[in-house]
Amino acid sequence: MSIDILVVNALLDSFMRVLANMANIELKTGLPTGEPTPKTSTVALGDVSGIIPLNSVEIDGSMAISFSKPVILDLAKRMLGEEFDSIDDTIKDLTGEITNMIA
Repeated sequence: MSIDILVVNALLDSFMRVLANMANIELKTGLPTGEPTPKTSTVALGDVSGIIPLNSVEIDGSMAISFSKPVILDLAKRMLGEEFDSIDDTIKDLTGEITNMIA
């Protein structure tokens, strides 16, 4: 198994654990096949994104995660116990913290 696949699987597992522990959400991967699907462009697909560099001897890259507005607002409600109706500085900070917890 290549280092790329190992890193992606580790980050995916971490993402699922973070949301299970912090937001009480059980995620399932991929589409009907159950497999993660790689993104084919560099354009963020969500309304808010977090990005963190991943650099070591074996890895030189970054991890980005994007959320749609409804998803990040629901995560904020679950994680912070407050209702939000827009993507403000708190929501941006939360996105960054989720990114940090995953990495």
